[in-house]
Amino acid sequence: CYMSQSPIESARRALAGVRPDAGDVVEIRVSIPAPGIPVVLEPTELRRRPRNAYDAKFGLPFCLAAMIVQGEVDNRTFLDANLADRDLLAVASRVRHLPRDFPEFPTSYPSEIEIEMRDGTVLAAAVDSPPGSPQHPMNAEEVRGKLATNLLGTYLESESGQVEALLEGLDGVGGPSGLARLLGRSV
Repeated sequence: CYMSQSPIESARRALAGVRPDAGDVVEIRVSIPAPGIPVVLEPTELRRRPRNAYDAKFGLPFCLAAMIVQGEVDNRTFLDANLADRDLLAVASRVRHLPRDFPEFPTSYPSEIEIEMRDGTVLAAAVDSPPGSPQHPMNAEEVRGKLATNLLGTYLESESGQVEALLEGLDGVGGPSGLARLLGRSV
């Protein structure tokens, strides 16, 4: 969900490569623009304990827990095993929303996060818009990496090079029909 991307990036920046143990995380305080609250933070228990992959994709607490505990949020985050992962669910239960006015919304989609650790350390960061937004476009290498990650675990994983070539040179490598043939192949 787009409304989760900015806070996920805030968490990535706050962590700066640190991968804390789930038990070391006391509380996660996040602020997002008010229109996002009913989409990714409410109803609270559903967003903390998603019933299925679809719920998880709209569960900011679950996504933040995945970023903190696993160091990444990608298509693998939403696998059934993660939906039942005790560490992810425990950390998701510690997410609190702090109301804050963001006058720059909707021109940008800002967020702020504070991750309070058991030793008293608070890891904090804020972003004005998520990666891939018009304010922060992804470079070609980042787009390629996102494509490869999104194809992991799919029937196209072994053909990621071909999908990339089709997307990069759509007109010269079979055009849209070539891409449709590859994407339409039965699973």
